Amino acid sequence: MDRLSRPEAVRVLIFTSPKAGSGGGRDQIPRLERLLADLGVEALVVHETDQLRQLAAEASADSDSGETIVVAAGGDGTLSLACATLFLTEKSGASSPDDLKPRTGQLSVLPMPLGTENLLARHFDQVADAEAVLNTIRHGQVFGLDAGMANGKPFLIMATCGFDAEVVREMHERRQGHISRFSYFIPIFNAVLRYRFPKLKLEIDGEDLGECCWVMSFNLPKYGGGLNIEPDALGDDGLLDVVVFERGSIVSGLRYVAGICQGRHLEAEDVVRRRGQSIRVESSKPVAYQLDGDYGGQLPLEITTLPAAVPLLVPAQK
Repeated sequence: MDRLSRPEAVRVLIFTSPKAGSGGGRDQIPRLERLLADLGVEALVVHETDQLRQLAAEASADSDSGETIVVAAGGDGTLSLACATLFLTEKSGASSPDDLKPRTGQLSVLPMPLGTENLLARHFDQVADAEAVLNTIRHGQVFGLDAGMANGKPFLIMATCGFDAEVVREMHERRQGHISRFSYFIPIFNAVLRYRFPKLKLEIDGEDLGECCWVMSFNLPKYGGGLNIEPDALGDDGLLDVVVFERGSIVSGLRYVAGICQGRHLEAEDVVRRRGQSIRVESSKPVAYQLDGDYGGQLPLEITTLPAAVPLLVPAQK
């Protein structure tokens, strides 16, 4: 199937931010615009979420408007913001996971990865090259991606609380402009020196699992820096895969960090893997949580899954 066999039936919104991405990659945005224009496809660059929401709503309400594809040109944060704006925000008036789904099958989101990690795009083998994005627009498949809601905030890839979230919290406080992997060096170093792995209380699907020191839940099997923490996570099974690090001591916590870096953490007897639709984590001490690599806040944390909430346009399987 070639969506552009009838170019008048396809509308493309390129959602980006002046701060998204850096370097030569950003020239792929005007390049994509030119490629689309040459094929007679209407394309509009959008910088504001309110405008994106309005344009998508207008297209969705018009039964004759054809298909609207939102190209999220930026990093994982830009993609998450686009999905949150279109499908996962309280402004939509949604009161249940079913209400969060698009009203028709005519709206989808396509990642154009211009960020630092681009975890979701990497998982689906989508690259930022304008020709590759155009090929996905023409021939891509819609994947019903699950999402998560953590304390009312949506996420697509992961939600964690503990050591790594403390690193993200400090990175959030230090951040000025674009970041790279090297930007995390000082926050990681400080967390190794200062973090004391306080005890957490964990519940999954209402079951009390007792105390632990670190909880990581995954919708997709991706994490920054190429770390492979939960390789079996699936983005369309309606569940979150949870990795639980049980022992709340500094020695055990640092052993977990070393195990993750070596890719051997799942071999430890005190590392437990679970799946569930709802997760609750709390602590008597201040503990940070992070969502898709962004600082989310402090515990307690309530997570629920939203099955097939996001219609994601991805490259066709070979």
